[in-house]
Amino acid sequence: MIYRKLQITVFLLCAVLFSCGISNEQAKQGLVKFLQENHQGKYQIKTFKKQVKEISLEPDMFWVELELKENSNVIISFQWDANRKALYLPKGKHEVASIDSIARKKLSRERMVSDLKKSLGSNALNISIDRSYINLCLDREPEIDFIDSLSIQIKNVLEQYPQEWNTEARVNISTSKNETGFLQLIVKPKHYDDSNLKEQFKPNAVLVNAFGSEKATDVTQKIFKTLEKRTRSRQMLKMWINQQNLNDLYVAVEVEKQNPRAPKNLPTSYGVYLAKWNAKDFKVDKLRFFNYASISKRGIVQFLEGRLPEAYQIRTYTN
Repeated sequence: MIYRKLQITVFLLCAVLFSCGISNEQAKQGLVKFLQENHQGKYQIKTFKKQVKEISLEPDMFWVELELKENSNVIISFQWDANRKALYLPKGKHEVASIDSIARKKLSRERMVSDLKKSLGSNALNISIDRSYINLCLDREPEIDFIDSLSIQIKNVLEQYPQEWNTEARVNISTSKNETGFLQLIVKPKHYDDSNLKEQFKPNAVLVNAFGSEKATDVTQKIFKTLEKRTRSRQMLKMWINQQNLNDLYVAVEVEKQNPRAPKNLPTSYGVYLAKWNAKDFKVDKLRFFNYASISKRGIVQFLEGRLPEAYQIRTYTN
């Protein structure tokens, strides 16, 4: 009996909420008219729905996905205020100044992806772009020669879009067997100027995804095992890969100890181990410890990188 009353109450509440504001049909007709008058039929409505969580607070706000008729891969997400006849960015805080400018940017990205696919050919199983990141899935783990060739090809494509691509590209490299990807390539188009930055990546620098990739996790576990007799409280800090030989790594591991003076006796980091890892032989070749009692924890990554062999240094720093 109680359950039945609860069902009726929920039903009535939903009925009241959904009855508030403009109906779905009226709201959609208003959007169709708005698009026809302001954009001459360039877009068609792919998705149009009222979001349940918005109903009680903003009953006239609808979730919209517009598809560019010129290219169906260009999908733009908005919120449509059916009362004000205005489009807002997804969280509804900022009114959209120009649908066309957003569509142009997305269309340029689609063209970049198409050009990248043509340039890379069958080596690339999949390519996508997300802001300044290019996600690239290859058919195999790349060697350094292929990385160099890859960088040139991507650079040549990006330089065809100086207005749309005005930063360095971070190319996440994955394979069908390792979807999270272990390597990230920095590609700098010639029109990108970072000379005013205090920290700059070197052209074609190869970075390591130390957090999340299967290969990085495997390396981390093996190095932790090497350190277990020295300390059991440790965490991964940074990985650097040899820019001339992708089998060799330097790995920085921060170590901790209990601090009775800290709140709730939380552990405190007291130093960092820098280990050279040989991925071919699966062993640590070198191990060095830096104590925070004698060096500053602040800027530790720059400090460590400055002590690596040149083949591992991926940045230049200016004071």
